[in-house]
Amino acid sequence: MRMGNASTVYERMMMNPPPEALQLQRDAIAAFGWSIDDDRKAVESVKEILSDMLADSDSLWKYLANSLREARGITIVGADVRGDYLSRQEHDRFIVADGAFAAFTHLDPSFTKRVIAIVSDADGGEGMRQAMRHSHIVWILHPHGDNLEEVNDLAQRLKELERNVVLTHQLEEDIVGAINIGGLTDGDRAACLARCVLDASTIKLSGFSVGGIGRWSGKSDSELKLLKLDWMVRILDSLGLMISEPIS
Repeated sequence: MRMGNASTVYERMMMNPPPEALQLQRDAIAAFGWSIDDDRKAVESVKEILSDMLADSDSLWKYLANSLREARGITIVGADVRGDYLSRQEHDRFIVADGAFAAFTHLDPSFTKRVIAIVSDADGGEGMRQAMRHSHIVWILHPHGDNLEEVNDLAQRLKELERNVVLTHQLEEDIVGAINIGGLTDGDRAACLARCVLDASTIKLSGFSVGGIGRWSGKSDSELKLLKLDWMVRILDSLGLMISEPIS
């Protein structure tokens, strides 16, 4: 990953994108045969839609970093999360993987207020749409070559709602207004974000399914999704994070 001399996106997220996770991302992209040109077109398309909304995105990256530092604990919420587990997290703040936000609709509203951000590549279905109602949540939007129409639609909707949006990408180059923090799925991308700022010991995982597709996952190719989960586990392991919560 070429970081150059940084220059914002909060100084390239404080120059801490985890190198092993970035390498695993590169390996996965090569293994799946995904088009780098298509990824680049997707990022540029979303940048064009959001345009001046991204002008002050550096302040949002600073807000995210400060919120992570100030939290008494951080839980990364994956697509197989159980509401009863979340309800026991009395003090943690949350970064949510896309459709997993649906779990919060079954909890006291105070839990939703502790959601810092939602990481989305626009396939989160109803949970993703529910999250749009909450103006305090920062959207970490991830355009890539396989989701161009969906992510363009989501970006347009977020613009209309005047939501706070920042961009990530999966390219090996610096892009103004966006950053590659690592990760292949929304869940491990959220974990990469947290590890840019925090030690692994302060981060918990909830709802990370390894044996099947999570209950809150959006519609997708199930065979491809399971292959992605194998890479997800490797990326989480490289971050020093373990999937330990029982899957039900």
